[in-house]
Amino acid sequence: MKSSFYLLQEGIYWGRIILVGLDSSGKKVIVCYALTGRSFLSQARRLEKKGKMVWVRPLSGKKLTRIKKESLLSYPAIIIGDGVVVSNGIQSFDIFKNFKRKKSLLEILSASLLNWSYEPDYPIFTPRIAGCVHPEGKAALGLVKRAVNGSTQRSVFEVPLLPGKGFMIATYDGREGDEPRSFKGEPLPVEIYEEGTEHVARALYEALKPRPGAKDLRIAVCCVFFAPGKADFFILNRFESEGGKDEEN
Repeated sequence: MKSSFYLLQEGIYWGRIILVGLDSSGKKVIVCYALTGRSFLSQARRLEKKGKMVWVRPLSGKKLTRIKKESLLSYPAIIIGDGVVVSNGIQSFDIFKNFKRKKSLLEILSASLLNWSYEPDYPIFTPRIAGCVHPEGKAALGLVKRAVNGSTQRSVFEVPLLPGKGFMIATYDGREGDEPRSFKGEPLPVEIYEEGTEHVARALYEALKPRPGAKDLRIAVCCVFFAPGKADFFILNRFESEGGKDEEN
C-alpha cells in the first residue's frame, strides 16, 4: 500500500508539521503534529498529553538553558474544545480563545495570528504554523513567516476536508541546505490510507525516516481523531530521558 505521506520522503528537513484531514468514513477529524529538529535543545523534547491538551515539553532532567527561548521549546501543540486547535507555539492559546463555532475559520486564524510574527531564532527565523478544525469537516491552516525585506508575511488557507484526504503544512520546505528555508506556497494535499490514530501516527513517523547515512531528526508525532464529545490520541516519542521510545494511547 502506498504511504499516505510519501511527499515527506522527498524532503530532508521539514521542521514541524501540521496535518488536518478526515478518516475514510468522513466521521472523524484527523489532526497530527510532528516534531523534527537538528539542535540538541530541539531533540531533547517529547510530547505529553495533559487532559485535552498535548504539550511539547523538554525531556525529564533537561533544563532549558536559554530562558529567552523557553516559549519556543515548551508550548501547547494541540488543544481540544468545540473543535481542534494546533500550532507550533504558544499562539495556540490565542487561537483557542478566538475559536467560536459561529465564526469562519479564516476569521479565527487571521485574528489570532495578527499580533504574532515569525520566531526570533536568528538566522533561521522559523515560521509559525497553525490550524483549526470544526467537527463538521471545515478546516483552515495558517503560516506566519519572514518576508525577504524582514517584514512579517501572514497567510491563511481554508482547506476542504473529504473522507480519506487531508492537507499539511510545515515550518520548512524540506529542501537540503546549510540553513532550512521557510515553507512556501499552499498547503500540500495528502491521501490518508491508514485507519486509526496509531497507524496514521506511525505512517507519518516512518515517512520522516532519514535517508541512509543521514542523521535521524525525528522527535515525536501525535495523532488525534476527533468527533463531537470524543477525542482519541496516540503519541509516539522517539526519546525518553532514558533514551527509549514512548508510545501513549
